[in-house]
Amino acid sequence: MSEPTANPFMPPTASIDAPPQPLGAIVLAERGQRFVAFLLDLLTIIPGMVLLGVAAFMAKGATGASGPSGVALALMGLGGIYFLGVTIYQVVLLSKRGQTIGKRGMGIKIVKLDGSAPGFVHAVLLRGFVNGLISGVPYLGAVYALVDILMIFRDDRRCLHDMIASTRVVKAI
Repeated sequence: MSEPTANPFMPPTASIDAPPQPLGAIVLAERGQRFVAFLLDLLTIIPGMVLLGVAAFMAKGATGASGPSGVALALMGLGGIYFLGVTIYQVVLLSKRGQTIGKRGMGIKIVKLDGSAPGFVHAVLLRGFVNGLISGVPYLGAVYALVDILMIFRDDRRCLHDMIASTRVVKAI
Protein backbone atom coordinates (compact mmCIF):
# COMPACT_ATOMS: atom_id res chain seq x y z
CA MET A 1 0.00 0.00 0.00
CA SER A 2 1.34 3.44 -0.89
CA GLU A 3 1.54 6.43 1.46
CA PRO A 4 -1.20 9.06 1.15
CA THR A 5 -0.16 12.10 -0.86
CA ALA A 6 -1.07 15.70 -0.19
CA ASN A 7 -4.38 16.84 -1.55
CA PRO A 8 -3.58 18.94 -4.64
CA PHE A 9 -6.82 20.88 -4.16
CA MET A 10 -6.07 21.88 -0.58
CA PRO A 11 -5.22 25.57 -0.09
CA PRO A 12 -1.70 26.36 1.07
CA THR A 13 -1.14 26.85 4.76
CA ALA A 14 1.15 29.29 6.50
CA SER A 15 2.26 29.83 10.05
CA ILE A 16 0.95 33.21 11.14
CA ASP A 17 2.70 33.23 14.50
CA ALA A 18 5.62 35.63 14.64
CA PRO A 19 8.90 33.95 15.51
CA PRO A 20 10.10 34.71 19.04
CA GLN A 21 12.48 37.66 19.23
CA PRO A 22 15.86 37.00 20.81
CA LEU A 23 16.65 39.03 23.93
CA GLY A 24 18.07 42.43 23.06
CA ALA A 25 16.80 42.24 19.48
CA ILE A 26 15.55 45.36 17.76
CA VAL A 27 11.77 45.20 17.39
CA LEU A 28 10.26 47.35 14.67
CA ALA A 29 7.54 49.79 15.66
CA GLU A 30 4.06 48.86 14.49
CA ARG A 31 2.49 50.90 11.71
CA GLY A 32 -0.33 51.94 14.02
CA GLN A 33 2.13 53.16 16.65
CA ARG A 34 3.87 55.33 14.09
CA PHE A 35 0.55 56.75 12.89
CA VAL A 36 -0.69 57.57 16.40
CA ALA A 37 2.70 59.16 17.23
CA PHE A 38 2.31 61.35 14.14
CA LEU A 39 -1.19 62.37 15.27
CA LEU A 40 0.08 63.19 18.77
CA ASP A 41 2.78 65.38 17.26
CA LEU A 42 0.10 67.20 15.27
CA LEU A 43 -1.89 67.74 18.47
CA THR A 44 1.07 69.55 20.03
CA ILE A 45 0.73 72.40 17.53
CA ILE A 46 -3.01 72.97 18.05
CA PRO A 47 -2.60 75.56 20.87
CA GLY A 48 -0.38 77.68 18.62
CA MET A 49 -2.84 77.37 15.76
CA VAL A 50 -5.68 78.50 18.03
CA LEU A 51 -3.68 81.53 19.19
CA LEU A 52 -2.83 82.54 15.62
CA GLY A 53 -6.39 81.90 14.44
CA VAL A 54 -7.90 84.10 17.13
CA ALA A 55 -5.31 86.78 16.42
CA ALA A 56 -6.09 86.67 12.70
CA PHE A 57 -9.82 86.91 13.42
CA MET A 58 -9.27 89.88 15.71
CA ALA A 59 -6.92 91.58 13.23
CA LYS A 60 -9.44 91.17 10.41
CA GLY A 61 -12.12 92.79 12.55
CA ALA A 62 -9.87 95.79 13.17
CA THR A 63 -10.16 97.50 9.80
CA GLY A 64 -9.24 100.92 11.14
CA ALA A 65 -6.26 102.88 9.93
CA SER A 66 -4.33 102.03 13.08
CA GLY A 67 -4.02 98.35 12.09
CA PRO A 68 -4.44 95.30 14.35
CA SER A 69 -5.14 95.81 18.03
CA GLY A 70 -2.54 95.27 20.69
CA VAL A 71 -4.31 92.12 21.85
CA ALA A 72 -4.20 90.66 18.33
CA LEU A 73 -0.49 91.45 18.05
CA ALA A 74 0.14 89.91 21.48
CA LEU A 75 -1.69 86.72 20.46
CA MET A 76 0.33 86.56 17.22
CA GLY A 77 3.50 86.92 19.26
CA LEU A 78 2.42 84.22 21.71
CA GLY A 79 1.50 81.89 18.86
CA GLY A 80 4.89 82.46 17.23
CA ILE A 81 6.73 81.89 20.50
CA TYR A 82 4.71 78.72 21.11
CA PHE A 83 5.57 77.31 17.65
CA LEU A 84 9.24 78.21 18.12
CA GLY A 85 9.33 76.57 21.56
CA VAL A 86 7.63 73.37 20.39
CA THR A 87 9.92 73.18 17.34
CA ILE A 88 13.08 73.60 19.44
CA TYR A 89 11.85 71.02 21.98
CA GLN A 90 11.04 68.49 19.23
CA VAL A 91 14.44 69.03 17.54
CA VAL A 92 16.28 68.53 20.85
CA LEU A 93 14.28 65.36 21.60
CA LEU A 94 14.93 63.99 18.11
CA SER A 95 18.64 64.80 18.24
CA LYS A 96 19.28 63.36 21.71
CA ARG A 97 16.77 60.50 22.02
CA GLY A 98 15.50 59.87 18.51
CA GLN A 99 12.00 60.66 19.74
CA THR A 100 9.36 63.35 19.38
CA ILE A 101 6.63 64.02 21.92
CA GLY A 102 4.36 61.62 20.03
CA LYS A 103 7.01 58.91 19.69
CA ARG A 104 7.75 59.14 23.43
CA GLY A 105 4.05 58.76 24.15
CA MET A 106 3.85 55.67 21.95
CA GLY A 107 7.09 54.11 23.24
CA ILE A 108 8.93 54.16 19.91
CA LYS A 109 12.10 55.84 18.68
CA ILE A 110 14.24 56.46 15.62
CA VAL A 111 17.59 54.66 15.38
CA LYS A 112 20.25 54.31 12.71
CA LEU A 113 20.41 50.97 10.95
CA ASP A 114 23.11 49.80 13.35
CA GLY A 115 20.84 50.59 16.32
CA SER A 116 22.69 53.70 17.47
CA ALA A 117 21.12 57.09 18.17
CA PRO A 118 20.47 59.05 14.97
CA GLY A 119 21.69 62.46 16.12
CA PHE A 120 20.79 65.81 14.57
CA VAL A 121 21.92 65.08 11.01
CA HIS A 122 20.02 61.82 10.50
CA ALA A 123 16.93 62.53 12.64
CA VAL A 124 16.33 66.19 11.80
CA LEU A 125 18.17 67.19 8.63
CA LEU A 126 17.86 64.04 6.53
CA ARG A 127 14.52 62.66 7.81
CA GLY A 128 12.78 66.00 8.20
CA PHE A 129 14.39 68.84 6.29
CA VAL A 130 15.44 66.99 3.11
CA ASN A 131 12.14 65.10 3.07
CA GLY A 132 10.26 68.41 3.40
CA LEU A 133 12.25 69.99 0.57
CA ILE A 134 11.48 67.12 -1.78
CA SER A 135 7.81 67.09 -0.77
CA GLY A 136 7.61 70.82 -1.50
CA VAL A 137 8.47 70.45 -5.19
CA PRO A 138 5.32 71.23 -7.21
CA TYR A 139 3.56 68.12 -8.59
CA LEU A 140 6.55 65.82 -8.06
CA GLY A 141 6.46 66.50 -4.32
CA ALA A 142 2.90 65.20 -4.01
CA VAL A 143 3.83 61.96 -5.76
CA TYR A 144 6.95 61.65 -3.61
CA ALA A 145 4.92 62.21 -0.41
CA LEU A 146 2.39 59.56 -1.41
CA VAL A 147 5.09 57.00 -2.23
CA ASP A 148 6.88 57.90 1.01
CA ILE A 149 3.77 57.19 3.09
CA LEU A 150 2.85 53.99 1.25
CA MET A 151 6.30 52.46 1.68
CA ILE A 152 5.45 51.79 5.34
CA PHE A 153 3.64 48.69 4.07
CA ARG A 154 6.95 47.06 3.12
CA ASP A 155 8.19 44.21 5.30
CA ASP A 156 10.89 46.38 6.92
CA ARG A 157 8.38 49.27 7.45
CA ARG A 158 10.91 51.82 6.23
CA CYS A 159 9.58 54.82 4.33
CA LEU A 160 11.56 56.88 1.83
CA HIS A 161 12.56 59.37 4.53
CA ASP A 162 13.93 56.43 6.56
CA MET A 163 15.97 55.27 3.57
CA ILE A 164 17.32 58.77 2.89
CA ALA A 165 18.47 59.04 6.52
CA SER A 166 19.52 55.38 6.95
CA THR A 167 17.17 55.04 9.91
CA ARG A 168 14.30 52.89 11.14
CA VAL A 169 11.66 53.26 13.81
CA VAL A 170 11.76 50.71 16.61
CA LYS A 171 10.08 50.04 19.93
CA ALA A 172 11.90 51.83 22.74
CA ILE A 173 12.44 48.95 25.13
